[in-house]
Amino acid sequence: MLAKRSVSGVAAGILFVAAAFACPPTLAWLILVAVTSLALLEFYALLDRAGIPVFRYCGVISGIALVTVT
Repeated sequence: MLAKRSVSGVAAGILFVAAAFACPPTLAWLILVAVTSLALLEFYALLDRAGIPVFRYCGVISGIALVTVT
């Protein structure tokens, strides 16, 4: 489990660096929004499995808005 998360973390880091330096701004934004959305969906799924009530889609939309604004 930890190995999978480590590999995905390294892959996400490489993707972020590539998006920041090698892509046009619009493509970089799309990549960052996609990665952010997937990470937030995983986070909210973990909370849901733990029995903690969540507002999944509100949180994902807020996360996308935060990435877009910054």
